[in-house]
Amino acid sequence: MGLAGSFADGKPDAYSDLDVRMVLANGAFDRIFPRRLELARNCGPLLAAFTGEHVGEPNLLITLYEDLVHVDYLFAEVSQTAEKNEGRRTLVLWQRDDEVVQAFSRTYVADPVSEVTYAESRIWTWVWYVQTKILRGELWEAVSGLNSVRDVVLFRLLAIARAQRYRGARYAEESLGEHRTDFARTLATIDQESLLSALRAEVDLYLRLADPLLALHGVEPQRAARDAVLSALDAGLAWRP
Repeated sequence: MGLAGSFADGKPDAYSDLDVRMVLANGAFDRIFPRRLELARNCGPLLAAFTGEHVGEPNLLITLYEDLVHVDYLFAEVSQTAEKNEGRRTLVLWQRDDEVVQAFSRTYVADPVSEVTYAESRIWTWVWYVQTKILRGELWEAVSGLNSVRDVVLFRLLAIARAQRYRGARYAEESLGEHRTDFARTLATIDQESLLSALRAEVDLYLRLADPLLALHGVEPQRAARDAVLSALDAGLAWRP
């Protein structure tokens, strides 16, 4: 068992959850993971527990206990530990031998090429989707789309540019730096003009963050998609089929 997150980083507070790493012997996952609720219940009075497919991690058990302590149990076999832990600092709480310490000490190297390719191949469809919702008057859906682009794309690119681990909006207050105002402009009120302005701000910030990374890693921009979507965005509320 290991402990990651704010406790391992030395800055927990009364609101911190517990990020527990459950390191299993190779080949043991299919035997142990089905017993995850039994394990969680043995740790205290359990109020809720569910797996983390919604955050892209089905091996994660998210729990809430009676005293409102939130514990995330991430299960991984030894051979997967470095990849699943994604370079987070981790304190080993208990182990049978030093195999667990060795597993956590292995270097995890993110793949920036796949990350920027992922962003560039999707961003223009997502931007157009948000614009169509603004044009149609589905303003709350537009807000949701803006939030997704900010969290999934812009914060990810900022982390890559700074060689940091991507954590979504977590600790953004500490990491935005010179981009603090740029990110603030991506926020909007429930109004077509405000939403369109925020979308344009997201695209402008995307281009400034992504283009140097695309060039650095030799990833070709999606030029046809860019041109079509940027033209529509320039037309704004006046766009017509």
